[in-house]
Amino acid sequence: MQRLLLSCLTLILSFALLLTPAYSAASPSIEKIVKSGKNLAMYWPDFSDYRGHVEELYASNNFKPLWLRNGKPTKEATDVIKVLRHAGSKGLNAVDYDSELLTKSLKNGVSGNLSQVDVALTVGVMRYISDLRIGRVDFKSLSNNFDIPDKRINLPSFVSKLTRSSHVRQQLDSVEPQLPQYRVLLPALAKYRKLARDQRLAERLSDSKTIHPGDPYAQVNLLAYRLHKLGDLKSMPPSGSSYSGAVINGVKSFQKRHGIDQDGVLGKGTFRQLNTPMKKRVDQIILAMERFRWFPNDFGQNPVIVNLPEFRARAYRKVGEQKYQLKLEMNVVVGKAYPRNQTPVFNKKMNHLVLAPYWNVPTSITKGELIPKLDKDPSYLSKKHYEIVDGEGNSHPYNSSSKRGLLNGSLRIRQTPGNHNSLGLVKFMFPNKYSVYMHGTPAQSLFAKSKRDYSHGCIRLEEPLRMAEYITQLDGQGDTWTKARLKKTMESGKATTVKLKSDIQVFVLYTTVVVHQDGKIFFYDDVYGHDKKLARALAGGYPYPWVK
Repeated sequence: MQRLLLSCLTLILSFALLLTPAYSAASPSIEKIVKSGKNLAMYWPDFSDYRGHVEELYASNNFKPLWLRNGKPTKEATDVIKVLRHAGSKGLNAVDYDSELLTKSLKNGVSGNLSQVDVALTVGVMRYISDLRIGRVDFKSLSNNFDIPDKRINLPSFVSKLTRSSHVRQQLDSVEPQLPQYRVLLPALAKYRKLARDQRLAERLSDSKTIHPGDPYAQVNLLAYRLHKLGDLKSMPPSGSSYSGAVINGVKSFQKRHGIDQDGVLGKGTFRQLNTPMKKRVDQIILAMERFRWFPNDFGQNPVIVNLPEFRARAYRKVGEQKYQLKLEMNVVVGKAYPRNQTPVFNKKMNHLVLAPYWNVPTSITKGELIPKLDKDPSYLSKKHYEIVDGEGNSHPYNSSSKRGLLNGSLRIRQTPGNHNSLGLVKFMFPNKYSVYMHGTPAQSLFAKSKRDYSHGCIRLEEPLRMAEYITQLDGQGDTWTKARLKKTMESGKATTVKLKSDIQVFVLYTTVVVHQDGKIFFYDDVYGHDKKLARALAGGYPYPWVK
C-alpha cells in the first residue's frame, strides 16, 4: 500500500512539474539534479544507482542538455522516446522509463523544467538499456548461480553515441539477447497479448466431471474455438454436442504442449491448463524473457542444456552466428520439488565421464536414510550392493564402530558399479559446488511419467549411452570410444574415467515457456515455484535493490 501511495504521489508531482511554466532561473540545473541523484519529474525519482553513469555522461558535455536544442527535442530524443514507449513489446514496463511523461512534455515543444526533462530521458534510456541487456532482477538473489562473463556495457559511452545517432532503434535493439531461444519469445509475447484481448477465450470451461472421447459435452464448441485459437486445431469443426472427431486430436496436441499425458481425456489437469487465463501465459513469457537476459551472449560451441520444468535435456551444435542445430534430446528426471532436493540452476563445464561408476552416497542420505535402514537390517548393505569404505578404499562391516565412522565422516558408503547402481552405467561430470551431475538410472519406469521430479538433485538421463556416444564423438574420441566399447566398459563393473579433450558447457536452466523450432509454444508448471519468486521481485518495480 505504501508503494502504491508513493507511486501515485510521484505521478501527480511529475505531471505538475512537467506542466509548469518553462525553465526559470530558480529551476535546478542539470548539474544539481545529477549530483543529487533525484529527479522529481520522473515516475521513479531516485536514480542514485545510476548517478555515477549519468554524471560521467553530462560532465563530458559540460552539464549541458543532451537531448534538447534551443528548448526543442532533437530527432534522436524523439526516436529514443518512441522506443521507450514500446518497451512492452520487449516484456518490460514502459512506465519505468518515463516514456509517457516525456511524450506529454515534448509534444508541443518542451513544457516544464528543461533540465529535469533532459535528465529524465537520460536516466530512462540508461535504465532501459540495462534492463534489456542484463535483466531487471539480480539473478543471484533468486538462487541462480550462473558463471558468465560480465555483460554490462559502458552506459555513458553508449548513450553519448545515441545522442548523435541516425539509427537509434537498431542500436537499442542490439543490446538485447541475441540467443535464438530469446528471439522466438518476442512474437510469442505479441501473440498471447492478442489472445488475452479475446473475450471468448476468457470464458471458463466446466471441469465438474471428467470427459472421455465420445462423451456428450455441452461446451465442445467453446473448447474447439479455444484449441483453434491456440493453434492446436487447424480449422473449426462443425458445431456439435459431443466430444469427438478432430477436437480429440486438438486436445492431445494441447496436452503435449503443456506437459500432460496425451490421452485425450479432459480431466482435472487438462481443464486446469485449458482454463489458465491468457494473461497468465503472457506473464510466463515475460518471466522467460527476463531469465534469458541473465545468460551469456551465446551458449558456446556445443552446449548441453537441461530445462528443469520441462524435464528435458538437449545438446546443440553452433553452426553460425547465433545459430544452433539440435543434435540430441531426451527426457530427464530432476530433483524433487521439496526444497532440499531441488536441482539447482547453474552452468559449469563438463570435463570427463565415468563409465561403470561407483555411487558415493552423500552424507545427508547416509545419515537420513541408510543408517536407519541398516540399524533395522544390517544385510541391507549387501542386498543393495553397498559397501562401507575408509579413505584408502578398505571395506568395513556395519557395526557400532563403523556407524560412528559414518556419523563423523571418517567412513563413507558407496554402491558398487553395475546395473543395480543408482547412477546407472555412466555419469557425466561438470564439477560444481552442489555435487550435481548427469547420470543413468536403473529406474527407467520414471521416464514414462509426465512430471519427473524424483531425484535427490542430480539429473537422470533416459538414454545415457546415447549421450555418452554423442559426447565422445563430439570430443574427437569416436574412433577410440565406439558405441560398442562404451557399452562393454559400462557393463564391465570396473570404474573407468574418460577425460574430454575439450570442455563442454552445461546449462541447467529454469523456464516454464519453450518455443520449438516449428514455432509451437510449450508451457510447463512452475515445479519449484521459481516463477512465483521472480514475479514477486518484478512486482516491486524501481528502484531495484542493487547497482548495475
